[in-house]
Amino acid sequence: MSELAVKVSQHPGVITSNFEEIKKAAQKKADTYKGIIVTEDTVKNSKVDIADLRSYQKDIDRVRIDYKRKFMEPYDTFEKQCKEVVGILEDVIIPMDKQVKEFELKQKEEKKQKARDYFSVKAAGNEELITFDEIFIQEWLNTATSFKTIKSDIDTAISNRVSDIDTIKAMSSEAEDKAIAAYKATKRLSDAIKVINDYEKQKAEILAKEEAKRKANEERKALEEARREEQRKRDEEVKRIEQENHMRREQELIAKEIKVVDLYEDPFVAKEPAFQVDEQPFIVPKKVLGYEVIIDDDMEDSLVAFLESLGCTYRRI
Repeated sequence: MSELAVKVSQHPGVITSNFEEIKKAAQKKADTYKGIIVTEDTVKNSKVDIADLRSYQKDIDRVRIDYKRKFMEPYDTFEKQCKEVVGILEDVIIPMDKQVKEFELKQKEEKKQKARDYFSVKAAGNEELITFDEIFIQEWLNTATSFKTIKSDIDTAISNRVSDIDTIKAMSSEAEDKAIAAYKATKRLSDAIKVINDYEKQKAEILAKEEAKRKANEERKALEEARREEQRKRDEEVKRIEQENHMRREQELIAKEIKVVDLYEDPFVAKEPAFQVDEQPFIVPKKVLGYEVIIDDDMEDSLVAFLESLGCTYRRI
């Protein structure tokens, strides 16, 4: 299309007036009233003077408006002519521009869908970590942005998210699930780490309290055991003393209960030779004193213990 050149011939208008004369007259009037002080005596005349000055202003402004309208008449006609020509071209530009925008929009939608399809393949298995809408930027749809750049941006975004999850798991915390949930909610690694740090701090405090409690229990048990051992020794000593006292009382009681029935020669004691008579040994029986003791059946054990403590030899008859 050949370029159209607008040719305009302009003759600047000239307005001639007695501006200087009018200016001097206005200045003279202004000087007359400059610095005037209105009083009760002059207020009425001042109102008349103000009205006169405003009337003079309006006369000058009315002339300006009249001459402006006359001066602008050629421009107004030229403006209408230009707008008519612009309108003729606009009738063609509008539908063409609409088609261009629709075509560009279609291209952008196709480019965005292509990016979305690529994302779906690359993010498979990590859908909970990242979405296409999260990482999409409008600049991808610009003509100057290559699809290689878009793929690189998508790869980097997915890799960063996976790396963040690996970082969380590498901390080997019991709060891993909560940390990952926090990360999925905000997509900020710092939030997930804070969850783990808070949990570990709380856990350490709990373990410290439990350890202190365990030590306190051990110390308490050890003290109780020492007390029980001391009490056991005291009880054993008391029991020993009681047994000794009981044995002594039983011995005394048995001694009182012994009844000598008969004194006899023990026929079972061996006899020893004393001397020779006509080359024949003369046996002299050994005299042994024996006592027969009559007691109740329930005293037998106590009597046996008593006799043995004395070193006596005894037999039941």
